[in-house]
Amino acid sequence: MNKKRLLLFTIVLLSLDYYAKAQTDSIKNYKLNEVVVEGTRNYAIADGVVYIPSKEAKQHSININDLLARMMVAGLRVDLGSNKVETTYQGEVHFYIDGVEAQDWEVKALRPKDVLHVEYLKSPADPKYKNYQAVVNLVMKKYKYGGYVLGEVNQSFVYNSGNYGAAAKVNTGKWTLTGLAEADYRNADDITHNTGTQYIFSKDNIIDKLTEETQREHTKMFTTAVNARYISDKLTFTASAGYRYESTPVNNSDINITYTGNNAPDNGKALTEASSKGMLPYINTYFQLSKLPRNSMLYGAASFSYNHNDASTLYTFGSPIFNATEEDVYLPDVWMSYAFPLYKQNYMTVTAEYKSEIFNTLYTGTDNTRQKLINNYVYARVRYNHKFSDNWSASAQIEVPVNFYKVNDDGYDTKPYVNGFIVMNGRIGKKHSLYAYAQIMQMPITPSFYNTVVRQDNEIEGTKGNAGLKPQRYASAHMSYAWMPINGFSLNADVIWEEIMHDIVPLWHAENGLMIKDIVNSGNYDIISASLTPSLSLAGGKLNMQAKLYYAHEMHSGIRNFSLNNYGLYPYISYNMNKNFSVSAGYGKNFNKGFMRGGYGTTAQFSDNLKVILQYTAGNFYAMLSVNSVLRKHGWVKSWFDSDNLHSSEYLSRPWDGRYVSLTMRYTLDFGRKTDHGNNARFEGSAKTSVLK
Repeated sequence: MNKKRLLLFTIVLLSLDYYAKAQTDSIKNYKLNEVVVEGTRNYAIADGVVYIPSKEAKQHSININDLLARMMVAGLRVDLGSNKVETTYQGEVHFYIDGVEAQDWEVKALRPKDVLHVEYLKSPADPKYKNYQAVVNLVMKKYKYGGYVLGEVNQSFVYNSGNYGAAAKVNTGKWTLTGLAEADYRNADDITHNTGTQYIFSKDNIIDKLTEETQREHTKMFTTAVNARYISDKLTFTASAGYRYESTPVNNSDINITYTGNNAPDNGKALTEASSKGMLPYINTYFQLSKLPRNSMLYGAASFSYNHNDASTLYTFGSPIFNATEEDVYLPDVWMSYAFPLYKQNYMTVTAEYKSEIFNTLYTGTDNTRQKLINNYVYARVRYNHKFSDNWSASAQIEVPVNFYKVNDDGYDTKPYVNGFIVMNGRIGKKHSLYAYAQIMQMPITPSFYNTVVRQDNEIEGTKGNAGLKPQRYASAHMSYAWMPINGFSLNADVIWEEIMHDIVPLWHAENGLMIKDIVNSGNYDIISASLTPSLSLAGGKLNMQAKLYYAHEMHSGIRNFSLNNYGLYPYISYNMNKNFSVSAGYGKNFNKGFMRGGYGTTAQFSDNLKVILQYTAGNFYAMLSVNSVLRKHGWVKSWFDSDNLHSSEYLSRPWDGRYVSLTMRYTLDFGRKTDHGNNARFEGSAKTSVLK
């Protein structure tokens, strides 16, 4: 009898295992007495991967970034130090909410408990994704009406800074209204710079300069924004507006200066007094018309923002040197795309876009002048997406931007370019995701590089732009592979080659007794990088571990003429101790001299950083205590610059790189909601709930 029962129990277990494996797209739990089999929570799709967060992950996550860190999405990494989501190859990530592009503040106002699943898409074919290379689309729960209000306070100690904000979200039928207001401040009174610089005016005139600088910087910022979103089967429409004000009323430095060499200035103490302020109002609109004749789609957007910035610096070393700028910037942008099928599920998309950058800048001080830079672009794009099967697709795009820009009263310099990319996305089963991408494009310009006036910055240095700069061209090739054999393990690998043509670099040279930093085109910058990121989840999802291994080789063929290697290690771990407490930690370590990411900057190396976070949640209350830079009291950045006429090195220590403690508290209040879950729709009434419920 016992043998028969054992045989019967074994057959049931084998049947249950087979059934669970067949449900690769499900997250339902199937129970048989004490046996629980959980369906697949991550799988490959044609444009990327899908991750379904567990209830425990959502319960212990304070915001979307925290949720993504705990989910350990293959190809993504969350930097705990900067609280930033990036790709494993350090690329920018663009967020969408239910297929509609979202701004940072909209993502910040979301609650992890409302996330159904996360789609990480790589160069998705749908035109609404605007040809972005990395997209995170957050698919949320649907509510017929109701909403919530949340408040969050973050206060840092030792490093004196804080962030205080409130957000609200209301659903009513097909409309969703979201608003946010927040204020930030940062008071840093102990920023230290130690710099050594050698100026080579000639073989017989070499001057060495050593500086010890103590800097005080106080900043404050206020942001408010609103968004209205309408979603139906045929029409999606969004409109948002916002305003940001930022001020740095105090940015002062005391500098001890020591000179040696022929014709060197006298030693002494310098004082820098600087301040700045700026405001940014903006408005954005977007629409999407679906289910048009022949299954075609129409997309469009328009935006406008205005920036006003004021900045001034008074440098006193014996005699004062004053420089100031007052800048007005106008940024209109409008585009429209039409997508239509050519054959079965293959689509052609045509896009037209116009955008402009208008800079009016008044320079006062060592030279009083006004500069007006107008930089206009007209784009024509054609993209074809071919779907080979449900598992494989490819896209190719040709873009012809016509760039016409002018500086002051000069005539327009009109230049057409040809940009483009080709991409292939695919999967093998639902455990392997493959991605290949190659592109060439024109890079955006930096307006200050085109100022031709020589400005004296201190007793020995000056700056000068170049109105005849060629725009830079950028080319890259990228291959990526993600393997997700089981729920608790994934492996992501990336290999990338990048090149900047006509790279813009600084050229130091002697002019009228000063060492002037000119801006010129010189040579090409190349980087070859590779990363490997394994992720492992144990103990039923309570213990999560991820580690990114990174290598890059950088080269420059121009006057910078460097060749550098850089290695990085970035592990992450989180552990849910019980339903209330969890702990997480992130570590970053760079090896070798440093990295540049282009020929204009300096070679830089950052101190290693270990951040540890203790989190608590209970009901409608959430608290997080974090300690930054556990292993060292003072963080630092080292940088170097070498050229024919100037060599420099700097050691910079800032409070936000050193050890400090932060306390974050978040509270959410729900009001009557009706959830749209088909036959499972229910009315929850009026209740207070946690952001992590």
